[in-house]
Parts: sequence; C-alpha cells; structure tokens
Amino acid sequence: MKKITRREFVLNSLATVSAAGISTLNPGCCKEDKRCIQTAKGCSRSKSDSPTKTPTITSSWTRIIEYPQNHLNDFCIFQDNDGIWHCIGIMGTGTWESEQSFFHCSSKNLFGPYEKHPPLLTENPVATKDSTTNTRPQKHAPFVIEKDGIYYMFYRRPGGTTLCIKTTNPFKLSGLGDVVFEKNDARDICIIKIKDTYLMYYCQYEKINGQGRACIMLRRSKNLDKWSQQEIVYIDTMQTCTHSYLESPYVVARPEGYYLFIRHRKLDEKTTTVILHSDQPDNFPTDKRPWFHELHQVHAPEIVQFKGNYYIARVSGAQHANRKIPLVGGWVDIARLEFL
Repeated sequence: MKKITRREFVLNSLATVSAAGISTLNPGCCKEDKRCIQTAKGCSRSKSDSPTKTPTITSSWTRIIEYPQNHLNDFCIFQDNDGIWHCIGIMGTGTWESEQSFFHCSSKNLFGPYEKHPPLLTENPVATKDSTTNTRPQKHAPFVIEKDGIYYMFYRRPGGTTLCIKTTNPFKLSGLGDVVFEKNDARDICIIKIKDTYLMYYCQYEKINGQGRACIMLRRSKNLDKWSQQEIVYIDTMQTCTHSYLESPYVVARPEGYYLFIRHRKLDEKTTTVILHSDQPDNFPTDKRPWFHELHQVHAPEIVQFKGNYYIARVSGAQHANRKIPLVGGWVDIARLEFL
C-alpha cells in the first residue's frame, strides 16, 4: 500500500467549508499555502512531512468475551499493575433503556480466557444538593486510566453528566462516583497522556455559527481531577444535527502524529469507524469527509498497545447502535492492528 505524505493528504482532502458556516482564522490561507489544512480552530499549517501511515487490520478477529443473554455496548480494555487485563462496558437486554449496569471480565492474557464478574454500578443514582439532579439510571461508555496506583473510571450518565469513580483495586468499584462536568450530549470519553498533561476526548453536539454540528471535544488536566474548559478539536460538517452522530473517539499518539478513530453513525450501513490524522493532538482536519481511511464492521473501537504491538477491539453493540446484530447476545472481538 502506497504511503502518502502529510502534504499529499492535505491536497487530497481539502475542500471549501465556507458553505458549512465554519469560521476560519484566515479563510484564504489554505488556497495560498499547500501545507495548510482546514481545522476546527481555523486554518492550520502542517508542521511535518512525515508519511501518514494507514491503520490496517492484519489478522482475523478473535472472540474473547461473550454474553449470550445480554447485549454489550461501548467498553474499555486496560491492564492493571498486576498484569491482569480488564474489560468493562455497557450491558443491557436489548434496549437503550436497559443499559443500567456494566459488565466486567478479567484475564491474565489479553486474548483470554476471560472470567466474568458480577455487574458493576447496578444501583440507581439519587439527586443531592451538592452533586447533580440527573438521576437517569443508564450508565454509558466507561474509560479507565491509572495514575500513582489509583484507577480512575470515567463514565457518562445521559444526557451529559460525566462522573468518575476512584479505586486502588480495579476489582472493587463502589458507589457511583463524583461529577466531573455536565454538558448536554457529552459522552464516550478517551484519555491519553502527553508529557505531563492528560487529554480527555469526547463527542458532543455543539452549535457552530448557529448550526448544530457533531463535534469531538477536548479538556486538559495535570492530575485527572481538575479539568480545563472544553475546546473543539474536530467538527463534522456532513449534516446538521441536534445530537452528535459521532461516537467512541479514540486517539493514538505515534511518531508521525496523532490518529483519531471515530465511530461515524451516518455510515451505519457498514458499521464504519473513520480515521483522521494530525501532527497536533488538539487540531484535526475538518470538512464533510476529511478522514483518510475507514474500518468497516468496527463498532466502538478500543486500541490496545501491548509488547510493541497494536491491537483493535470491537464490541457487538445494541440494535440501536449496530443494525446487523441480534436483539440479545453480546460479544467483544480483538484483532492485530498495524500502521502500514
């Protein structure tokens, strides 16, 4: 497969965005400079000519988790400090309304076999004066990251309450956590660390120049506790909306730049995950179709790096998220991912 340079990618993907109502810092710069690319923050000049590599699934899928009586949805995979792999995610009985707890499995091997544990977060929230009045019972899209022996599990309560549970033992998660922030439609968190700063990515509907757009947002933190105000790192202009049709963002940092994986719900016919590239972690190409690669039959992707190799995991989803799966019967698959 032919590798393309950053400049070639820009030339192949640029298109006029003024009709979409997105303001730019310099509307003419992309025409004047071939190294410039339209982004959510305006016209940005690429700083690298390093070849953009193509994330490619290079093995067959291996089924590592299966729940015959439940549907499974957005999830996370992580390895604890004792070397045990954990998989935690949404569990339900076929409907969005039933997604009121998380499944939890663990294994000494990334590829299993995985032992099933009792469901997590089965209790219903209660409104408190110093927390949130949002008492919806659904729990969505967990993401776990470890810092100094403490595991932080972020998750979402619809329609936009982000909470965090802290524990020193990933086998013991109690309570429903504390509110991190509330923002309508915010969901599906992914966190990476660059030098001494944590970057939290998530999807959200936002009005841009008076038009509703599906966006990927970013917040920053030095300690996983206090987070900055949100900023927009990607705007999808395929359609206007009142609810983000972008889901499950995941960012991979590599020497040649940053890869943003997004489950794109307007491409449901092939259960498509799209991939964008940028040499900046907070500024990705913006347009109607600015991605340079697609992965099909991949719902809610999670990327795992282990022993120098990359792997991609997918989940079956529910019928409201993946039209090709049965009403009940959930699974998680994993495959080798290479950047070629």
